[in-house]
Amino acid sequence: MKNIASRKETPEKPRVFYGWWMVLACFFLAIFQAGFFYFGFTAFFNPIISEFGWSRAITSLAFSLHSLEGGLASPVVGILIDRIGPRNLMLTGMGIAGAGFILLSQVQSLWAFYLVFLPISIGFNMSGFLVMASTLAHWFAKKRGTAFSVVSAGYGAGGILIPVVVWLIASYNWRSALVITGLGLLGVGIPVALTMRHKPEQYGYLPDGGPEFEQPEESRPASRESGIPATAALKTGAFWILGYVYLLFSLASTAVVVHIIPFLTAEGFSRERAGLVTAFAPLLSIAGRLTFGRLADIFDKRFVVAAGLALMSMGLLIFANVQNLWQAVLFAIIFGLGYGGLWPIRAAFQGEYFGRKQFGTIQGLLLTIGIVGGISGPVLAGKVFDLQGSYRLAFTIFGLAAATGVPIVLLAKRPNPERQLRK
Repeated sequence: MKNIASRKETPEKPRVFYGWWMVLACFFLAIFQAGFFYFGFTAFFNPIISEFGWSRAITSLAFSLHSLEGGLASPVVGILIDRIGPRNLMLTGMGIAGAGFILLSQVQSLWAFYLVFLPISIGFNMSGFLVMASTLAHWFAKKRGTAFSVVSAGYGAGGILIPVVVWLIASYNWRSALVITGLGLLGVGIPVALTMRHKPEQYGYLPDGGPEFEQPEESRPASRESGIPATAALKTGAFWILGYVYLLFSLASTAVVVHIIPFLTAEGFSRERAGLVTAFAPLLSIAGRLTFGRLADIFDKRFVVAAGLALMSMGLLIFANVQNLWQAVLFAIIFGLGYGGLWPIRAAFQGEYFGRKQFGTIQGLLLTIGIVGGISGPVLAGKVFDLQGSYRLAFTIFGLAAATGVPIVLLAKRPNPERQLRK
């Protein structure tokens, strides 16, 4: 009786579920991470080449090393999220990433340029979407796709900072811009990290909100969605199909992110106009992120993923044949919708098929598969340009590759947890 009375005295459900405050905080951090690095790196590309005289392929390799280093660290980061929680991990990651940008501003050689990408990539891996999604997967179940879509919209909104990066480089120089970037990331990232909480049950709540004591044990979302361990997930076809989606996504997106401004300027666009198109694509992706995330909460996620891959493919093929501004804008619209839509639904797909038991570990493994595309995409595009003086063949290949994922993802079958655990 005493226990029952004490449980009734538990504070009432807050007006706004705390999970949504974390979503908001992650949204703002995503804006800075994407605007100053993921999308913003393309603005540094030509100034760095101009100063050092490096080829596009070897300069692109730095971003591929970022994907490699981050991808190799992903399984470890995923395990750490599941075991120690996100707050300390993100605090450490933001400190490392911010310091890495300041160090990058001081490089004088190619080997130092490559080497400094190590702390940057590890820092972003410890504080980026892997950590955010793994944390929010515990706080949301029915509304997981929506939560992911809001956070990923922050990465799309990061496009608004690309003109700022271009202006900083033009007004000062690329080195000073990197110092400002590092300090800005620290100023935003540390407060966001302090808002993070691991699991709602630790604070008396369930996924999607509601005090834990209000529902009987057998009907709680956490009980219905315990999920399967990573070792069992590796034995399913759905895991490898989703891994292929990660590979295709990384192949195309990293190549576009690194080479979009060099591609457009090589085709006669002014640097300012190329910068605006570059900003337009991630901004358009916000619509894809929000729309596809919501659709993933309503419809079969396989069809939503397939639609995202189809739009990416169409956009890339348009980009490969771009001749004028209206075609570049059309590319930004179509590619942005597909690319943006795939951001949240990949994680939502994973949550539905494998649950939240070892969400971080499984996502870390999927990101490791994705590094194959993340490494090869920018280097392949740069090498094609070095050989042919044009990026067109490279982006045609990327567009056709994305199309192969459309029928393949439809073959995914949702694992049976009890059957997988018996294997």
